[in-house]
Amino acid sequence: MVKLKFWLVLFFVSLSLMGCPLLIPIPEEGPEGEGEISIEGEAPEGIVEGEPEGKVEGEVEGEAPTDYISELEQEVYELINAERVAAGVPELFQDRHVAVVAREHSQDMADNDFFAHNNLEGDSPGDRLDNAGIAWMRYGENLSYNYGYSDPAIVAVEGWMASYGHRVNLLNPRYTHTGVGIAQDDKGAFYLTQDFVSY
Repeated sequence: MVKLKFWLVLFFVSLSLMGCPLLIPIPEEGPEGEGEISIEGEAPEGIVEGEPEGKVEGEVEGEAPTDYISELEQEVYELINAERVAAGVPELFQDRHVAVVAREHSQDMADNDFFAHNNLEGDSPGDRLDNAGIAWMRYGENLSYNYGYSDPAIVAVEGWMASYGHRVNLLNPRYTHTGVGIAQDDKGAFYLTQDFVSY
């Protein structure tokens, strides 16, 4: 069963990396539960030249998230770094620009009832980072959807740590920065996006 699950995850990630839209509809109602998916990418050879700036200048647009959502995002960030420290991997720096990209993707999924790395326009995590002017060298993304739990942050991080692909992203020493974005839909379900980057 574990082997089949691994190959299914590998198949879906492969489709996603090939540019095939991978949309997972979220039912209107359902039992308590959770789901996670992850993706990783690198800048193609010869495209990134010179020293990347690593920072985006200017104002960050968008509404400020609610205090509760901000607390959950901070909790995910702290839990991720605790896992990295326990594994002997350097902590990630919090990047507010990457967090805006993650938050916007979570809100998009919550507003439009889908759960996927590519949005409904077909933009991948790398595309969304590019569109925000973030000069990444490598990126990864973990997603989580959960409903009916008292602490969605803990459920997401525990789920990611229990899944090989997510754990690889989470503990990858090549990533140096992260942004966490969370949104809640009108049914109370939480969509969590964590984007990892290196500059």
